[in-house]
Amino acid sequence: MGTIIKLAKKFKNLGLNTSINLIAKTPKKLKNIDLGIVNLTNRPVSFKENIINSSKSRIILDFVNDVHHGISMRTFESIGFRKKLITNNLLVKDYDFYNPSNIFVIENDNFEGIEDFINTSYENLPEDIYDKYSFKSWIKYVLNIV
Repeated sequence: MGTIIKLAKKFKNLGLNTSINLIAKTPKKLKNIDLGIVNLTNRPVSFKENIINSSKSRIILDFVNDVHHGISMRTFESIGFRKKLITNNLLVKDYDFYNPSNIFVIENDNFEGIEDFINTSYENLPEDIYDKYSFKSWIKYVLNIV
């Protein structure tokens, strides 16, 4: 959670308009967070709300949690919506969709270069990458349809 707060402060210092939502089952643990930089809630964001928010965003944030191991849906949403991604998930560097112009990987709370990343345009990927990671392709894979 510390990395998210540090990143939110960095965004605030850069004058960026952000919407960072933290879901906390026990808000007391987060009482020292500056609520001017994050939205604190105990209600999960619905799938529909998340898709709307992601589609409206210029950059999507994704942070690894202790429960999941692998690539999250935020990563695939960033590909599908052709949005930049900021993540602390080092695994994205091993995928064929990884492009440092589109994905900023935070390692050891190091934000060096993030301002340049934010200020550059998204670079389109080859169409076969978009197709490979599309919902349609995922469904075909899950249902074993050739």
